[in-house]
Amino acid sequence: MRRVVWILVIVAVFAMIPAMYVGTAGASRAAPESPGRLDWTAVEPADLPALGSLRSARSLYERWKENLGEDGAILEIGLRYDPAESRRESSANGMARIDLRSGAVTVDLDRRGETSALDVWFVGKAMDGDRALGTRSEKLVGSKTSTPTDPADLRFDLAPSFRKFRLNRIVVTEKGKHPRRGALLVGRPDLFQTLYVQELQAEAAHDDTVTFAIDLDRQREGTIDNQLAGSLEAGRNLFLFGTFGGNGRVCATCHPAENNYTLDPEFVQALPASDKLFVAESTSSPLHPNNTPGGHRFEAPKSLMESHALVLANPDGFPAENEADRFVLRGVPHLMGLQVTSDPDLPDDSIPRHRLGWGGDGSPHAACDPEDAETACGELVHFATGAIAQHFTQEYRRCACKVETIGGFQQYVCVPDASGSCRAECQDGNAVPYCDYIVPTDVQREDLKTFLTSLGRDSDPPVATSSVGAGWHIQDDRATEATRFMFGTAYKCAVCHTDAGGNPDGPGQSDLNSDIGIELALQTFFGGFGDALRPPDGGFGTDPSGATGLLAGSFGNGTFDTVSLVEAADTPPYFHNSLDSQTTPGAAGTQYACVPDPQEPIFGAGGAEYGGFKLEDAIRYYATCHFKDSPDSADDYVLCTDTGNETPCWNPGPNGYDEEGNVQNIGRLLRVLNSLDNIHNTIDELVMTARLETMTSCPQDLGPANLAIELAIRNVDDVISVLEDALPVDDPLNPFALKAAKDARLKLQLALGTSFCVARQFRLRDACRELDDAQNHLALLPNDAEQDPLLCCTGDQGQLLDACPSTP
Repeated sequence: MRRVVWILVIVAVFAMIPAMYVGTAGASRAAPESPGRLDWTAVEPADLPALGSLRSARSLYERWKENLGEDGAILEIGLRYDPAESRRESSANGMARIDLRSGAVTVDLDRRGETSALDVWFVGKAMDGDRALGTRSEKLVGSKTSTPTDPADLRFDLAPSFRKFRLNRIVVTEKGKHPRRGALLVGRPDLFQTLYVQELQAEAAHDDTVTFAIDLDRQREGTIDNQLAGSLEAGRNLFLFGTFGGNGRVCATCHPAENNYTLDPEFVQALPASDKLFVAESTSSPLHPNNTPGGHRFEAPKSLMESHALVLANPDGFPAENEADRFVLRGVPHLMGLQVTSDPDLPDDSIPRHRLGWGGDGSPHAACDPEDAETACGELVHFATGAIAQHFTQEYRRCACKVETIGGFQQYVCVPDASGSCRAECQDGNAVPYCDYIVPTDVQREDLKTFLTSLGRDSDPPVATSSVGAGWHIQDDRATEATRFMFGTAYKCAVCHTDAGGNPDGPGQSDLNSDIGIELALQTFFGGFGDALRPPDGGFGTDPSGATGLLAGSFGNGTFDTVSLVEAADTPPYFHNSLDSQTTPGAAGTQYACVPDPQEPIFGAGGAEYGGFKLEDAIRYYATCHFKDSPDSADDYVLCTDTGNETPCWNPGPNGYDEEGNVQNIGRLLRVLNSLDNIHNTIDELVMTARLETMTSCPQDLGPANLAIELAIRNVDDVISVLEDALPVDDPLNPFALKAAKDARLKLQLALGTSFCVARQFRLRDACRELDDAQNHLALLPNDAEQDPLLCCTGDQGQLLDACPSTP
């Protein structure tokens, strides 16, 4: 009898196996049609899979500490106008430096038009040992009169005792005004500084000879990783759901995670008319361009969004109501690898500190003085303030509000408005303030920064050294040839794209911007689009007098930021103005000095036969005389080598160089790099998914894990399409990697279609292994001697791990 029971049990177990792999249809959730948005709102924010990588956040923090150098004990806090706290606008700025060990403080202030005496306050919590006495305390630490006849910076050399005070922020006011009622400039220790002080204090606790005289009001309690994870999660939720009291848009409206944090025409055209991306198109709303004051626009017509994924931006400042429109139309830059591309190897006094946006102008809402590097201008942490004002507003006037606690209640308060256009409605007696949007607080800005810098890679791939055998061994011969062409001894692309990133070759390269003629190409060869104006875009800076000819009237010096090549293959459209071969042609100009024919195709020859506009078409631009004749190119940096001839650069030269072959090889290399990047991101997402479930039980709500799987499928779809579109068509790019990617997608789709956790875990693990296989077919590390920590690893019970265990 016992034998019969065991036989029945064994039969039952084997009978379950097909069901494990077929799945439970009733609980399945079909994979989304691509393109299209994933429904993040269907899941509670607390249950969402954690977009972004804690590993990347920690990597950035460690690199930040390394860059402190010998001055690591000096805490530098910038002081500037803060729309969320300052009582009026001011162009003054400053820098506070605190010696973490002695407590000595130096505050340098540049009054910038402030003629009255100024007070400096330290705001925080009074302490009794480790116990806070009350919720808030203020200390007036210094004051000095500044007059027009005294141009020197205000300067305080103080050594107050902080042993019974926990610092939260530094506030500068006019003399005699309390910081709660008269804040002028504000500065706070940021998240990294807070974590660093916490680490130093922990070290000092074990060394009686070291005394720390400074303590900070921490944002969150817990370990370094816990605090970083908390900031990352809060930033993710703001990114996906934070409307900031505006028109309904969120950051993800224009930077959808499911589309590589960017917009392309195919994605936009698949969106319903009700999507918040088109909120300015509603003719029944005051948001419609024709109904805004003076006929001004805060967004471009929908037709440009659908055809070229262009959005309207005011990087040179918002015009007043009585001014003509001052805007440009730009593509939406992706957000991957920001910690690598926005904080390059530049001199400490470079302006701006962070190269952000297509123009590389940095954050528009951080004080920026080209003659004073201590303003720490253009930092990523302030970018959200300008982005919300730009894209979240309900009307053109952009009446901003902030949230303050008054009489124990949270209320909206009008943000100071220099032009006065919002004051009548925003500060009309006791009336409820008129708010177009709410400015983010300092903590919200910090959390968004943590999230943004955790997306994508945290270093450039070692592609430049691949040509000499010290980097990756790329498995495709034609892609390997491209590494020699691009980064070898006669390198061309590394001048601006070291290791295929967005930084220049070698240290000390302070100017990452360049003018490669692409904006002039738009204005020269292509006209308008119906009633949609394409004004010239001056790129970096706000000087209106530097541009001439077809670019006259634009603001800037005509240069644009160098973008990374690693993400290029799946983040079209290309260039800041989304210029491609589908752009409606206008009257041809003569400003280009192309030899011998100014009518040379703007993207060179060879593109039409393949159909559509591909990565290779964008690469071909660098083989044309349009690029050759641009201000910041040089003959040595173009794809062809017959620069001494009078024939167009595209044609093969006397040495038999094949420019189209170079284009295709470079395209294959960039497709390999992009596929590897997608594989790494996908494995991170699968590990996050595995954490949400165990091998033996599933949560009742599979939505969060399914969202992570759907996002992973989108990334694998990118790998497949990027590899399949390689040229030439008769020489497929690594069919073995392509097959592995397709097998991984199938297993992910099967995992999405079942609610039985054992089966889901097996399929996720198998998908990871297929992606491992795809990566190994694409590239190998030198001598296979080093384990890539981003590869899929499993524990003793088959579960996915976020890091490979170290081997003795």
